[in-house]
Amino acid sequence: MRYLILFAHSYLQFRLPELNSLLELNHLKPEDCYSAEDYREESPFLPITLPSDDVAQAIASRAVLIKGIYEYWLCCPSVERLQEELSTIPEECTKRYNNTSVTWKMCVESFGKVIPATEQMALCESIGKKLALPGPIRMKNPSLLIVLLFDYGHIGETLRSVYMGRFVATGQRTINRDFDLKKRKYIGPTSTCAELAFLMSNQVLSRPGAVMWDCFAGTGSLLIAATAHGSHCVGTDIDVRVLKGIKRGKKGDCVRTNFDQYGLRYPELIRADLSALPLRFDSCIDGILCDPPYGIRAGARKTCTHVHENPPLEVREGHIPRTEVYDPDDVIVDLLDCAARTLVLGGRIAYLLPTFGEHGEKEVPEHPCLELLANAEEKLQTSVSRRLITMRKTREYEKDKREEYKRFCRESIERNHISYAHLKEFVYSKKE
Repeated sequence: MRYLILFAHSYLQFRLPELNSLLELNHLKPEDCYSAEDYREESPFLPITLPSDDVAQAIASRAVLIKGIYEYWLCCPSVERLQEELSTIPEECTKRYNNTSVTWKMCVESFGKVIPATEQMALCESIGKKLALPGPIRMKNPSLLIVLLFDYGHIGETLRSVYMGRFVATGQRTINRDFDLKKRKYIGPTSTCAELAFLMSNQVLSRPGAVMWDCFAGTGSLLIAATAHGSHCVGTDIDVRVLKGIKRGKKGDCVRTNFDQYGLRYPELIRADLSALPLRFDSCIDGILCDPPYGIRAGARKTCTHVHENPPLEVREGHIPRTEVYDPDDVIVDLLDCAARTLVLGGRIAYLLPTFGEHGEKEVPEHPCLELLANAEEKLQTSVSRRLITMRKTREYEKDKREEYKRFCRESIERNHISYAHLKEFVYSKKE
């Protein structure tokens, strides 16, 4: 069946990666559902082929960047042409509604221009008469909702297209309100906003029965999204004070407080150092989602290299080893190598990567076991962006090649002349 997607006008480069992930989550191949040639970033509309309304509703029930999905009836360059083409609407689209017991309603959506209410009413009356459906009109909860969708492109441009279709499903555009950071009880300076957190959860295909891991858990924003999608979650962080909510030696709200607030199952929280991971996660994690610390708002730390593995017995209980600065380039190398080792074959990692200047379009750190799936940019400043990088494990990890893998990853960073070690200096020098 033919459908039309109406995207939200935010995170423009994230639209297709999220859609592709949700199609895969519903056992569909993106190339079988839509053509990339039909998509333009400046337009929120995309025609797509889906098996049924049930699949369309399943996709919309998870989609952060979809406002609505409609059964595709017509597309014309003008209203006049649309009225002329009403008779060409496929019979299978309207046949089941051609009886007196079906209530219906028509409304208007527009992009790039505000259409006055009086004009909307006139359009609905004019087209409704020509459509001549036998059932009564009902303004609240009709059985059939017909929508006219106008695409004006950028503000001030002339009408590009007008679509007509049947409303099928609405997307999850209330995520920011339902999981609002401003109302969350326990947050920190690096807490990820709800919209981006749920986008990342979709990218790693969070689902019931899957095991998801945030290796820089912090206050647990990403874990909330993955848990809300039904996954079993594990969060690790080197700073136990963040996990336990300890401030100035006193315990207050913590990560679990947020899960209580939303009525979600607790994640497993573990104090762990990514550079010397004490956990046996080899090939058992379905997805990794994280926002690594690069030293802009929060710097990365790791256990001091000269610290003994086993502290003296008298200090072992409650002992927290000393930490040292964790070079951001080392963070990336260790993160990708850890993902290659711990993910199941076909498992995904989604992480945020800062980029600056001319870098970032293609200069993504590589790993022999990981394949790049998506690279979506969000502009933060004129020359500073952050990218949501999504990768998939495509080959088994060979432990005896660990140093070779890490060397390959480091060389991919050096080859593109990018380093994240001085990112903070770059960002703040630009502000000045």
